[in-house]
Amino acid sequence: MDAKKIGIILIALLASIVLLGCVQPEQPLATPECAKEGESISYIGYGIPVECCSGLEMIPPLATEIDSIIGYCTANCGNGSCDSIESETNCPLDCVVETGGEEVIGPGYYGSEGEAFDALNDELNEIPDASLEDLEALLGV
Repeated sequence: MDAKKIGIILIALLASIVLLGCVQPEQPLATPECAKEGESISYIGYGIPVECCSGLEMIPPLATEIDSIIGYCTANCGNGSCDSIESETNCPLDCVVETGGEEVIGPGYYGSEGEAFDALNDELNEIPDASLEDLEALLGV
């Protein structure tokens, strides 16, 4: 080989080394951290936490109309205080809805299904019996 060819090969080799040194290998996508107390989890996964941190549970969004949020992470649902991320929709234990002076009791209020039916039966027994005349008057017959 003559000096000219060797020079061209060396220049090409040096250029290749320089170019290869500038190219960064593709970085793997970072796994999002977990969502902390009060943070939300979204349907959009990239760069946004996809699960609650240890010790936290996910509760649904504040209202059913919020479509982009799967839920909020908290350890506070059930602590007796209706916090800012809680509503009667996602934490009925803490956020009791009042209607006409009566409390609407949400899921989890009774210890078992049997207790709930017993309470309903007790309420039904408190309703006075109506006579046939009372029912006809009520219906306008």
